[in-house]
Order: sequence, then structure tokens, then C-alpha cells
Amino acid sequence: MSIYSKDWFMMQVEQMVEFVARVVFGESYNEYQVEDYDNLTEEDKLFIGITALLNENKISEAEEYLFEKVDVENMKQFRVVLDFYQKLNNFSDEELEENNFSRERVFNGLKNISERFGIQSDYWLY
Repeated sequence: MSIYSKDWFMMQVEQMVEFVARVVFGESYNEYQVEDYDNLTEEDKLFIGITALLNENKISEAEEYLFEKVDVENMKQFRVVLDFYQKLNNFSDEELEENNFSRERVFNGLKNISERFGIQSDYWLY
């Protein structure tokens, strides 16, 4: 994949995360944070599970976990989705490649799960 293609996918993911955050939540993208570790929400549990896998550099497993555990009827969990893909977008090319991941896969993963939440591909900038 050319440098131009990688940059294009990175830009698309960044713009889509920001766009969807503004449309769905009425605000700019903010990194997800657990507010109260003594009273974890379903979103917090999803975030903690994904973060643990990312911290172990298990990108594919983290995405699989996300797709298995996410409740597409719970838009609060979509914040965790946006956070996950924004974090993946910030990984270096080398880190992604070490995990058999690509910029295109980050883009397609965000697109696919967004559609599961009802955010149709008409909004995508491809």
C-alpha cells in the first residue's frame, strides 16, 4: 500500500470519528474514560476489555472482542467503538503490520460496525 493510501485511510478514519461524534452525540470526539471503577457500566466493561487486549498488542483480538460484545442497540457503547478505532488509527504502521492489520482494515472495521449501529454508508467519504 502506498504512503498516499495509508494517509488517505488515516484521514478518513479521523474525519469519520469526528463527524459521527458530532452527529450522534452532538459534540466533538473525546477519548472514552471510565468515570467510576466501583460502579462499572456496560460501556466501561467493554472499554476495559478492549483496552486490556490493546495493551497486550492484540489488535485483531481486540476488534473481535468488540464485534462480539458490543450491543448495537446501546448508542452509549458507540463511544467506545469510536475510541477504539481512533486509537487504532494512532497506531504506527509497524504496529499494525506486526498484527496483520492495515489502515484499510481500520477504515473498513469502523465502517462496518457503524453500519451495524444504523449509521449508513451514505455518510462515508470514500
